[in-house]
Amino acid sequence: MLIGISVVLTAIVALFGDTFLRWFGATGDLFPYAADYLHVYNTGTFFALMAAGLNCFIIAQGRAGLGMLTSVIGAVSNIALDPLFIFTFGMGVKGAALATVLSQLFSALFALCVLFFRKDMVRISFGSYNGKSIPKILALGVSPFLIIATDSVMLLALNSVLASYGGQQAGIYISASTIMLSFMQVVTLPFGGITSGTQPLLGFNYGAGKIDRVKKGETVIVVCSLIYTTAMFVFARLGAGLFVALFNASGQLARLSVEFIAIYTSMIIPLALQYAFVDGLTGLGIARIAVVLSMLRKIAVMLPLTFIFPLFLGAEGALYAEPVADALSAVVSTVVYLVTINKILEKRKNALLQSGRTL
Repeated sequence: MLIGISVVLTAIVALFGDTFLRWFGATGDLFPYAADYLHVYNTGTFFALMAAGLNCFIIAQGRAGLGMLTSVIGAVSNIALDPLFIFTFGMGVKGAALATVLSQLFSALFALCVLFFRKDMVRISFGSYNGKSIPKILALGVSPFLIIATDSVMLLALNSVLASYGGQQAGIYISASTIMLSFMQVVTLPFGGITSGTQPLLGFNYGAGKIDRVKKGETVIVVCSLIYTTAMFVFARLGAGLFVALFNASGQLARLSVEFIAIYTSMIIPLALQYAFVDGLTGLGIARIAVVLSMLRKIAVMLPLTFIFPLFLGAEGALYAEPVADALSAVVSTVVYLVTINKILEKRKNALLQSGRTL
């Protein structure tokens, strides 16, 4: 499935990559650089999917250290190769993209070696595929996929609104939002790792009928998530200026970037509940509820408000769609989880008892 998806994605980007770049706001002097990077990067799509996808099989077998090493190999390689290709070989943006592709290749090779050759792992084999498993796998993957995919949709919407309502300041608004979204990645990517990293634990205990351990595990991850988002909320207020300085931003751009970060993160603490409960339900295999809750925040609430708020608040009004969506989705996710979780766990427990298994 990973191989098939990588082939399809590579073909799509090769055919429509330039169009995608224009949708995301790459115009004028920026477009050639973006196009150079994208088309070189696209050649490594297969490696990117192999590294990320197969690493999940390593982590699911309880080898978090090896899973971390897969990521570290790619990150360290990228850091080392970037200056070599960009400056030493004078390849510029294309060199940066090539460094990324090679780094993903190294990560993919490591993951493949672990899953092919380590005797203490469930290793990769070929044949005996079960077609009925594919829809189940896709159903469980829909929730995290939609979260990432809707982020791209929201980026398109935000850039479009800022360009439409920003007037002469549209360019600086878009630049400030780019810095702000980079900050949000620093926040949400580790956050997603925290919550999704508990899915194997929750899934194992759910499958074994260990109801108390499922509840305890979810409680622990909620607490950890709240601690993390609280720390990020404080950092957004005290350290945003330091982060913005990494982009060599100054003057109005720096001021707007810090302001945008403050607005976007104003409800990040309750967002912990939405992440924890959605990923928790996904780990239990309750994909239908998880998908609905995932779609609620971005598509049902945030996307419409991104276009509605600027009508009354101007260009910056689009930014307030994020905290409103964060707060509302946290409340709804919490209510849905509390109402359904006992029924879900009891149903699983009864099913195991009826099968004659001892809990």
